Amino acid sequence: MRLNQIELNIIRSFGWALVELESTLFERYRVSSPKRSLTTLEEFRKQLREMESKGYVSSLKLHGKRAYRKLIVNGPGSATLPQNPLDEMHLVIGSLKAKSKENEANTHDV
Repeated sequence: MRLNQIELNIIRSFGWALVELESTLFERYRVSSPKRSLTTLEEFRKQLREMESKGYVSSLKLHGKRAYRKLIVNGPGSATLPQNPLDEMHLVIGSLKAKSKENEANTHDV
């Protein structure tokens, strides 16, 4: 199994999590992959569907929202895990952006 660079960046967007909301993965991916920061949500979803067909991730519902489960097992020194503190910071920033957007959407629903 050989991941291309886009697939590797998406898998890295999971960080240490095994399951993550699609919106959080998307924001983490955009923050941690500057070259792909212009990726649309539709392009990202297309890539996730391709990864699902290859058996790298599986889709599910989590709290009524679309989420993905990472199916790739991480071994010692795995390239799919955060490699340095900056990687971890990008994951946190992406998570905060996703949470902020979710909160904005919830306040407009009232």
